[in-house]
Order: sequence, then structure tokens, then C-alpha cells
Amino acid sequence: VGELKLVLFYQIHKLKNYAFCTALTKLFLFRIEKYSNKSSS
Repeated sequence: VGELKLVLFYQIHKLKNYAFCTALTKLFLFRIEKYSNKSSS
């Protein structure tokens, strides 16, 4: 039972980490787009 809990916890942690990284990347790309739009116009 303990092992299963550990695996579940690890999966959830991995998922959270992935979601965080994805959000960070999106924000980063959005800022770059905004910046390049500003400099071009």
C-alpha cells in the first residue's frame, strides 16, 4: 500500500512539474512575442 501511495505521489508531482514548465514556457514565448512586436512597430 505504501509503495502505491509513493508512486501516485510521484506521478502527481511529475504532472505538476510538467504543468508548471509548460506554463512557464508559454509565458516566456508570450513575452518574446510581445517584445518582438514592440521592437518591430
